Amino acid sequence: MKIDCQSARKGFTLIELLVVISIIGLLSSVVLASLTTVRSKARDSQRVQEMRSIQKAIELYRSDNGHYPDTRTSPTPAAPCNGWTSFDSVTYGPCDIYTPNAADLWTALSPYLGRRPADPRPAGNTSGYLYISTAGGADYCFMVYLTPENLNNFADTLINPVRCGGTDSSGLCTTPGTGNGGTMQQSAIYVGSGAYAINGC
Repeated sequence: MKIDCQSARKGFTLIELLVVISIIGLLSSVVLASLTTVRSKARDSQRVQEMRSIQKAIELYRSDNGHYPDTRTSPTPAAPCNGWTSFDSVTYGPCDIYTPNAADLWTALSPYLGRRPADPRPAGNTSGYLYISTAGGADYCFMVYLTPENLNNFADTLINPVRCGGTDSSGLCTTPGTGNGGTMQQSAIYVGSGAYAINGC
């Protein structure tokens, strides 16, 4: 009796299956890496858009009130706020706006914003959308603090020089900024007025 070898072989060999599984695994890892990069870039783009909307709200507030929301006049800023306030930071969110008296930054700016801004991916209690003013609300700085994922996604003019002095090819802050005696090395972007616009915060 003769066995037909051609008809007996109907499946794949183990080696063929392992090769196919390896190729699928490699393609999956490439697609996932690309997807992660796209999501990170989308979140950074959202941060810039929200920062610009908040900047417009701050300017509208000034147009209506004659000054920016004031975080520094009275009482003397104390820890943990030290003059900072925020929309979404656990640490700075509860800090007051003094002139005019407002419970927080959202209360002061809500007439100019459609919804309460919040970072799409918080990075701890102090991270988020932070705001500080000079005494009397003459100038301000608004900062997206610790959450920007790739500083190369932003224009150089948005990178806060107080917090970061330089980045590597992957967008990580690798050189300290000018703040705190040149020891701050943090991911942050900002907009501001007066000295804050030039020097950062």
